[in-house]
Amino acid sequence: KNGRRLRVRYAQVMREKEEKPQAPVVVPPVPQNAPPKRHGARCRLFVGNLPVGLAETDFKNMFEQYGELVEVYLHPQKGFGFIKYDQRAQAEAAKAALDNTPVEGRYLQIRFATQGSSLIVKHLSPWVSNELLEEAFSVFGEIDRAVVIVDDRGRSVGEGIVEFARKTGAMAALKRANQGCLLLTSSPRPVLVEPLD
Repeated sequence: KNGRRLRVRYAQVMREKEEKPQAPVVVPPVPQNAPPKRHGARCRLFVGNLPVGLAETDFKNMFEQYGELVEVYLHPQKGFGFIKYDQRAQAEAAKAALDNTPVEGRYLQIRFATQGSSLIVKHLSPWVSNELLEEAFSVFGEIDRAVVIVDDRGRSVGEGIVEFARKTGAMAALKRANQGCLLLTSSPRPVLVEPLD
């Protein structure tokens, strides 16, 4: 008798559910004119292999035709700089147009820069190559790029730039260099590691 009563009650509950109007599920549409992404990590470009002594106005003029510049940093004696755009699309357009472009006999090397993941390495031996620099720092994390800075004659200036894929790799390398001694060659002089950003 109880079992029959439960079956009848269950049937009533199910009928009420079917008769009760269900609220429709509304999926908001993706806006066609969504505002462009601004000031993210992908808005900042690292520009390498610049002619030594390039004026900041010339550097700025190369990039401002692609959009509004938020940040311009140039290290004229080291041949590199950073450009930050207002919007990601502008940075992408500048990179696509200017990467590997010749400027005064040197080909620009343009990459997206990640905040806090780039280091400058000083006191490098003249025999340290890009490959050795990358190999030495790869123990701290995945590396996007490692470059020894050279002068107009192609000779090392004793410094290099290491760009890690993630900030954690850069932080590990910084910690190791600051708490201990980081040697890249048989030279007893340790390298000095500093954040580039």
